[in-house]
Amino acid sequence: MQHLLKSLKQLRIYETEHFAVCYKPEGLQIEKTKKDSLGLIDVVSWTISQKLWPTLSLADKLSGFVIFAKNKNFDMKLVENLLIETNLKFEIKSSLNFDSKFLSHNLELSHLFQTAWQSLNLLFYIKNDHCYRLIHSSNLDIQADIYGEILWVYWYKTDMPTEQEKNIIFEFAKSIHKKSCIRHMVNRGYGVGGQESEKLFTSPDMPLEWIAFENGLQFKLKQNSGFSPGLFLDQSENRFYILNHSKNKKILNLFSYTSGFSVAAAAGCAQEICSVDASSSFLEWSKDNFILNNIDLNNQKICKTEFYNQDTLLFLAGAKKRKRKWDLIICDPPSFGRTKTTIWKIEKDLPLLAKEIWDCLTLNGEILFTCNYEKWNLAEVIKNFTLKLKANQFEIESLPYPSLDIGLPGENSLTKGFILRKIN
Repeated sequence: MQHLLKSLKQLRIYETEHFAVCYKPEGLQIEKTKKDSLGLIDVVSWTISQKLWPTLSLADKLSGFVIFAKNKNFDMKLVENLLIETNLKFEIKSSLNFDSKFLSHNLELSHLFQTAWQSLNLLFYIKNDHCYRLIHSSNLDIQADIYGEILWVYWYKTDMPTEQEKNIIFEFAKSIHKKSCIRHMVNRGYGVGGQESEKLFTSPDMPLEWIAFENGLQFKLKQNSGFSPGLFLDQSENRFYILNHSKNKKILNLFSYTSGFSVAAAAGCAQEICSVDASSSFLEWSKDNFILNNIDLNNQKICKTEFYNQDTLLFLAGAKKRKRKWDLIICDPPSFGRTKTTIWKIEKDLPLLAKEIWDCLTLNGEILFTCNYEKWNLAEVIKNFTLKLKANQFEIESLPYPSLDIGLPGENSLTKGFILRKIN
């Protein structure tokens, strides 16, 4: 059973005495068709803590507003009356924080951003300083995230954006009161230190650093420190899971990057948090994120915090010698990584990494593992992770469902992972 948690991304649901109304994005079914998936009715019902029944059908490939009844024996006349009410339409229309004067000669690119922004606003009550995925599709050469005041665009096309295309994105960002950054990236999927390359284009008012919120926590973000500004939004619900499952636990965060998971664990009242990364600059950035959230790194009595600038496999080998164990271990490795002395390749090194993590896990402890290796599906990730483990020693659960801006339930995702529990 996948975990459903109420993150702080608030779905835009309109309720009357008898009905609940919610926007259905394209591709999401109203009712679940697979055992391991969800339909929109499940999401809305769970969100408002009310059992619901569908009133009118809408094809999976279509988007639009769906009315759910709060009573199984609903009156179709009430449904028809609700459909023609103007108050709901006016409220929805007025909620869109979008400048209709924004136009462009490049209608395809312009339309992509406009419709994505409108859809996002129809799904959520958007907060100006929070983080959201704006454009998310494996079929597109563009992905876009909103980090508070910044629109961050990943441009995966072979050719760099033209001046016209850059201006379209900059103008769109300005129309929704954002500053903007475009990262041109090629050879997607090789991971940090691989064969990738990138180039940065920014609007004139783009800051070097800024602050954005996620799940009630603040994060320091930067425009000039790699492919991401410092927070991977596809991990948002996983960080929220850690926030809610860390109380009084000893937490180990491997390949910790800027330590978003570690900050979530600290906010969740972990007893001990150890963050490990091969980059000293990322660990310094991590400390800034702790301080930003009023977590006192000097008060080790409340929560013991450690930062290790070390290769992960070397750290785990040393931890085994010292007989250190943790209750919850988080691991989100790159597909490829390089340090001064080692080269990491997930397709070769994952089974060894998994065994080393296992040896440092307490009984009934959990491993939250994710990766973005494009050549494996989820079943292959699990197979390679558990290659050196005995089948009767663990149980595997699914990760939390992603927020609807990140992906639809049951949709194939670049981020693949699971929660493994040690039972023997």
